[in-house]
Amino acid sequence: MSPAWRRRAYPASGLEVLRARARSGLEVHLLPRPGYRRKFALLAVRCGAADGAFLPAGAARPVELPDGTAHFLEHCLFEDARGSVFRAFAAQGASANAYTMATRTCYLFGCTDRFEASLRSLLRFVGRPGFREAQVRRERLVIEQEIRSGEDSAGWRAHHDLLGALFLRHPVRTAIAGDVESIRRIDARVLDRCYRAYYRPEEMLLVASGELDPGRLLDLVDAAWPRRRGGGAPSVRRLRPAEPRGVRQARVERRMDVSQPYALVGFKDPDVGYGGERLLRKSLEVSMVLEMVLGRGGALFHRLYEAGLVDDGFGSWYAGGRDHGYAVLGGETPGPERFVEATLSALDRARRRGLSRAAFCRLKRKTLGRHLRYSNSLEFVAHQHVAAELGGYEAGRYLGAVDDLDLGDCARRLELQFDESCRAVATVLPLQ
Repeated sequence: MSPAWRRRAYPASGLEVLRARARSGLEVHLLPRPGYRRKFALLAVRCGAADGAFLPAGAARPVELPDGTAHFLEHCLFEDARGSVFRAFAAQGASANAYTMATRTCYLFGCTDRFEASLRSLLRFVGRPGFREAQVRRERLVIEQEIRSGEDSAGWRAHHDLLGALFLRHPVRTAIAGDVESIRRIDARVLDRCYRAYYRPEEMLLVASGELDPGRLLDLVDAAWPRRRGGGAPSVRRLRPAEPRGVRQARVERRMDVSQPYALVGFKDPDVGYGGERLLRKSLEVSMVLEMVLGRGGALFHRLYEAGLVDDGFGSWYAGGRDHGYAVLGGETPGPERFVEATLSALDRARRRGLSRAAFCRLKRKTLGRHLRYSNSLEFVAHQHVAAELGGYEAGRYLGAVDDLDLGDCARRLELQFDESCRAVATVLPLQ
């Protein structure tokens, strides 16, 4: 193996990671999977929906892009994503996709044959953009239809109403795709400005998994991107407004043409401002509390299910990063007020009586087993690796972090994360 590669093994999880830096400045990580026929690659860009405000290097005035720019850019880079890009991957026997989140955009493909041709296609489409106004106008119509389709969904509406209620200033409160008004302000010039600011090799991470030759992988990347773009100039400085502790609005309600109400309860994370393993541990603690108190295997869910207040669509989750976070639970319910009351009562009982040690130990074993089972998936390990690297920790430490979880720390997280001052409720009701 070339000395350009740095190897790190994690015996507990069976994970091995090879790391190298290409000539362009792109960080390349290989997750070897000997004996696998399938191969997978993911190119992550540190540019998401929350990165619309930035200060260019050497500039005195900040730039503010319209909401939805990162998502619009993803569409246009894979513009031919609605046509020739996806057809090109399909012709090579690969299945491709792309998506935008709050803090990153990812371009990916999976295949069993012709991996090298697909990787060249991925790097070519992302690395050589050409934004034309005719293309932008066509893609704007596609995105506008996507937005309007989401606005017809009670779940989508409730989720975005909830984020708007929880956050006062953080850009996570706006929809990833923007809105119909904001995308009309996006043109080829705006897309080019966003691309030049963020789509630099040093702001990207390429992760490949499968039975692949490390030297050949690095040669392919160097051939596709032979030199550092932008002369190695400093990257932009992201600008994020300071987010107060409290919520913008405790309750938000809207009426839509739906047959059944939809209710979400959310809690804004007051403990932010850091990454690394501390961030991983926090997300695990919140997830454990959600599962123990409100999860589908718990007593509350069964009572609500038996009462007809929730169905199989009920869910709970935690999402966040270095500077924001939130916990959410809910779904369709014929009695939103009774559902919210039962949920808050369950949290209050857990605070007063404490968390069950037996349930805690059982859930730890379940979490460890589930992770080991999912680790057989190339896609799972690649996505988790990207989330870990951009979060500032190592994916190989996940099992150790789960094993180190402490019931007392989860109890303290229950008090901190699920505080009344950080709570908001969003409901969608049928038209009267």
